[in-house]
Amino acid sequence: MKRRASRVALGIDFGGTSVKAGWVDEAGRVDRLGTACLAASLVLIQNAPALLRHVLTSPLLVHFGVLSYSVYLWQQPFATSAGMGPTCLVLAFAAALASYYLVERPGREFLNRSGARA
Repeated sequence: MKRRASRVALGIDFGGTSVKAGWVDEAGRVDRLGTACLAASLVLIQNAPALLRHVLTSPLLVHFGVLSYSVYLWQQPFATSAGMGPTCLVLAFAAALASYYLVERPGREFLNRSGARA
């Protein structure tokens, strides 16, 4: 039996006058359960056990979270038709690090400085 990998992306469904966000599967169906779980976790995180909050706010995890957008942007050019192999992952992470420290971080600092003068 051939298994198909499910491709998931964040989508926004403009239905009528309201905006509904959810996860969109290959068939274009929006799953609002995932969005509801994400919203609940954001609201309830303040009541989480101290150990969990400590782990989630550890410097290593926070730094990875800061770099995650750069990794997201750079993983696609290095992905192959066979999938994301270890070499591709290392190259994507290296490109993400370079992109973050050479482009994104200086750009943010410039915008913060110029915004403070305005």
